[in-house]
Amino acid sequence: MNLIYDMVVDFSNNARTNTLETKKGNSNSIVCKFTLLNNGNPFDMSDVVMASIKGVKPDDSLIYGACDFVYDEEENKVNQITYTLSDANTCVSGRTSYELSLADENGVVLQSFNFYIYVIPDLFDESDMWGKSDITAVATYMGRAQRAATSTEEMMNTFIIGYGEVEQILNRFNQEYDFYVNYLQELQEAVSRGDFNGAPGPQGPQGERGEQGPKGDQGERGVRGEKGDRGPKGDQGEQGIKGDPGAPGIQGPKGDRGPKGDQGEQGIQGEQGEQGIQGPKGDTGESGIITPTSGFYTLSVDENGDLYATYAGEGEDPEFIYDSNTGNLYVEV
Repeated sequence: MNLIYDMVVDFSNNARTNTLETKKGNSNSIVCKFTLLNNGNPFDMSDVVMASIKGVKPDDSLIYGACDFVYDEEENKVNQITYTLSDANTCVSGRTSYELSLADENGVVLQSFNFYIYVIPDLFDESDMWGKSDITAVATYMGRAQRAATSTEEMMNTFIIGYGEVEQILNRFNQEYDFYVNYLQELQEAVSRGDFNGAPGPQGPQGERGEQGPKGDQGERGVRGEKGDRGPKGDQGEQGIKGDPGAPGIQGPKGDRGPKGDQGEQGIQGEQGEQGIQGPKGDTGESGIITPTSGFYTLSVDENGDLYATYAGEGEDPEFIYDSNTGNLYVEV
């Protein structure tokens, strides 16, 4: 269940470098297959005895790893090496800078230009730390060299190979084994000194909220803390349902009389009331000058209380009727 990513690394041309993307948490499933070039031509691997990879992760911690050689049908190394990404390579999200190192049996080291592996964050953001998996990757050098030596001894029992050639191969593997042992010792000393303990990186983005777990048992009640400061006044809530009217309170003292208001509009005239009791007789008015006109007459009362009717002589005499029961005087027309 491995995915093979082909990458080209030109030791003489920085423009041929690539960027690889993978998901955080992918472990031992991504195989990087590097094709090594020298200015566009296949790199000569005949003198190379060790190939390794070194990187700086986003949290500034370092990572080391051993690369495997690729051989042709005649067991000659070709210009390709492979490296399997472990959990140490993908445990921190972000862009990690890498470089390849090639070394010969004399200790001459050649390093490539930087290339990059971008680790896409997973759904979970676990704590990033430089762990023993980084040292374990280097510790495998010893095991691989030992297995290579054992494989060579088995070849002696299976194939007819010249003794001198087998001895040369064993010597090369022994040199590679010694190189890895010294390399591992130096790395362990560097770890003890704290050379790889970089400053913690910035906190990554918060992951999506997971499903709510089951409710735990209720813990013991803690000690009541001090009363906090009063918080700001909240927004006014919606008006509640009107409650029942309360009992009337005690009547307060009568207040001062207010100013008189403006007069209102005249109301509708009411029905005429019953005639009241006749009032007392008024004083006799002053005698006025009367000028009778034909067809008209005037009434006047003298100082003795006598009633007079005055009219023009050429007209008809008016007829008056007096009701002694009621005291009313009527004129008939």
